[in-house]
Amino acid sequence: MARKTTVIAIQDRAGTGKAKSRRARRQGKIPCVIYGAGKENRNFSVEESIWSEIPVADIHLVELDSPAGKINALIKDIQFDYLKGKTVHIDFQEVRMDEFIEAEVPIHGLGTPVGLSQGGFLEQVLHSVRIQSLPANIPSFIEVDISGLEIEKAIHVSELKMPEGVKPITPANQTVFHVLLPKAEEEVAPAEGAVEGEAAAVEPELVGGKGKEEEGEAADGAAADPKGKGKDKEKGKEKGKEKEKK
Repeated sequence: MARKTTVIAIQDRAGTGKAKSRRARRQGKIPCVIYGAGKENRNFSVEESIWSEIPVADIHLVELDSPAGKINALIKDIQFDYLKGKTVHIDFQEVRMDEFIEAEVPIHGLGTPVGLSQGGFLEQVLHSVRIQSLPANIPSFIEVDISGLEIEKAIHVSELKMPEGVKPITPANQTVFHVLLPKAEEEVAPAEGAVEGEAAAVEPELVGGKGKEEEGEAADGAAADPKGKGKDKEKGKEKGKEKEKK
């Protein structure tokens, strides 16, 4: 379904800057800017009471009723103060009604997938699709019937039914909805010989073929007699005794 054109009355805004914007807000007005269509940016304001009555989530193309005349525009950006619960700034983009433009359109799923009764769960991968069309043909949203979706099945952009005059820009092979099986929890088996609840101790491998004790003993011996002089002295004593006997 095509979006209905919403008319918004706007007023000229003298000057820019934080101080003047704050003053406008204190007067119950929302600062806004209009750009595009090869024109310089124009500063306006809209009454907060008027803006609060507009279902922004359901509209895209609007007609701005300015002192200079009608302006066809898209709502491009809305700055919102969540602490105060108020809109603080609006960006509009002027468009020509005879020129194709691109826009982001939300996707709504209809029905309950049959795969849910088979133990699966539904995941919406893509929540909006980028389209190209004339401003007047931009749909409010794209509806897709997901009731026949079974486990391990998916709906792609190529399967979306577009209104007449609307062309999808988002790649056709992108997944929009799919039904998946829950992932089974992986159980980690304890190492062989390990006590349940404890990790198996791994003995470090010794490099060089000697254990620590052997290396320690060798080191002690080397420290006591680094050049083997003790052995030479013992041999000398034994030869002396043999001579005395003779």
